Amino acid sequence: MENRAGKPVDENDVILRKELNESVDHKIEKEPDIDEYHYHEILDRLSIIMNNVDEYLCSHPVCEVHNDLKIDLKNVIDILYKQYQKMGQKFHEIIKQEESDK
Repeated sequence: MENRAGKPVDENDVILRKELNESVDHKIEKEPDIDEYHYHEILDRLSIIMNNVDEYLCSHPVCEVHNDLKIDLKNVIDILYKQYQKMGQKFHEIIKQEESDK
């Protein structure tokens, strides 16, 4: 298996990511104190982190010299973006459910 940059992906990393995602999903679904604001908040923080990685790390002179580091950081942004999309979908589902409950 290869990532977008064509580098091989370690199967252990894939397995750990799946386990982490399942663990996080499980905890969120059982947490009774989470409201709409929490979802908005995590989307905002993910956005800030993605922007900071891109603006302050990917464009750093070291990454300009060492393209492999820049590629790795871009992969981090891709992972965060996927999480942003998943959180946004969960947020959308909650809002939709609340509207149908009215």
